[in-house]
Amino acid sequence: MWRRCGQTWRDTWGLADEYNPPIVMIDTWNDLEEGTDIEYGIGECLIPSRQELALPGRQVVYTHTVANTGKFTDTFYVTAQSSSAWPTAMDPISTTLVGHTSTTLLASLTIPETANRGTCDRLVITATSGLSTAVHSSVVDTTTVAYPIHLPLVMRNATITSVTGIYLSVGNPCTTDPCLPCIVYAVLVDDTYYYPTVQGFWLWENRSWDGYTPVHGDIVTVTGYVNERVDIFGDPFRNIEVVSLELVQPLTTTGNVVITYIFYDGAGNQEPDEYVEIRNDDIKCIQLRDWTLRNQQNHVFTFRRHIMRPGQICRIYTNEYHWEWCDFNYESGSAIWNNSSDCADLRNSTGTQIDNCCY
Repeated sequence: MWRRCGQTWRDTWGLADEYNPPIVMIDTWNDLEEGTDIEYGIGECLIPSRQELALPGRQVVYTHTVANTGKFTDTFYVTAQSSSAWPTAMDPISTTLVGHTSTTLLASLTIPETANRGTCDRLVITATSGLSTAVHSSVVDTTTVAYPIHLPLVMRNATITSVTGIYLSVGNPCTTDPCLPCIVYAVLVDDTYYYPTVQGFWLWENRSWDGYTPVHGDIVTVTGYVNERVDIFGDPFRNIEVVSLELVQPLTTTGNVVITYIFYDGAGNQEPDEYVEIRNDDIKCIQLRDWTLRNQQNHVFTFRRHIMRPGQICRIYTNEYHWEWCDFNYESGSAIWNNSSDCADLRNSTGTQIDNCCY
């Protein structure tokens, strides 16, 4: 059954509440073939909500995907509303999609210079079907006005050190009590994070270095003074007071990702624990945004923005979230993978086939 973000389910029980039938039966065309459509209809879906930290005067841009999960061509109208009445913009404000296709939406929010630190804004983005206003989907992006966090002054090491690793954004170590959590940039070297600082401040806002602005997943070399620190819980960490930051290898949007396993016979009739397992066998980090995974019944999963590190394993579940496996989820109310035979087709953002696995 093509998912409509729960709209078919809501419509069915809405009618049942209205007419109060003795039974409600949902029937498939062929119970032997998992994934067979129960009905074709209009539908759309937005990828789940996001969170960001930013300073007053900054603009935050959120990226979402809207998908027409129905059979018919439809025009969707998109709005953005800030709970704080801050300026917003949508690009585009409407989009026409044929059945089972998707497109990217950009929602921008401008934080006023006068915004109070710690203010939390809820940006509600709603996509509404032009064929039926009863079909709509919303996400809520949360923006928090950040506090600059300063590390206590520490003695520098006498020598300058260079480290090479993956440029990422992660949670900061807790160095104050109470802890003031935020998202900061770090460089992952093997299994160790180095947290860059500039004049003692966490690097929580991206910046340019001699004309180069790092991108999540870039391989970079950071040169500076490394300090061994301990957070308030007694856990050690390393920060590096940056002298320079240089690009070694840019993030790529394609590479050697393989399908390693398909768990196709899940629990119950809906089998939410089905999954496809993929592994990055490349030497580079790979941006999976807009990659697709589909089966022979053309049930398509479109990847959100995610940087897959070399050797990392991710799973795409039928209807379960597992953060330890990259948190990918079809969000399907019925089984995706046929128990007798099926094929998984993995393609990059340009539509080039990366791997194919059949059973």
